Amino acid sequence: MFSKLLTMIIGILLLTCTDVPASSFLSQSLELKDVLGLSVTEESNVKLCSLRIRGLAGHSALMIERTIVERKGRTAQVLVELSLARDGGSGNFDLALNIDPLIDEVIFGNEKAVVWQRSHSKCVSQKY
Repeated sequence: MFSKLLTMIIGILLLTCTDVPASSFLSQSLELKDVLGLSVTEESNVKLCSLRIRGLAGHSALMIERTIVERKGRTAQVLVELSLARDGGSGNFDLALNIDPLIDEVIFGNEKAVVWQRSHSKCVSQKY
């Protein structure tokens, strides 16, 4: 009984806290298996290759807090951070990503699911 009450109080405090982002209390990255309607579209021209990555988090109680792109060698890793849902938030994400000529693949989430590879792409590697 006490633990249920304590859990409810903590939940209420997290939901009503406005000065501190909910992500400070709950940090979770979206994984590819939890994305609904994933779309990865490629646009390329002579000078630039870009991707547009879109989808919906399949967690009804969570929203997108922010997206991060980290470069790790020849790989770009996309992390979509989630937080507790609140007014004005959304579970949709839409990321435009310019692909550096030295990037060979884009991975998604901490599980590192491959969502794009240059070897299967219309983008041509540029030589310096």
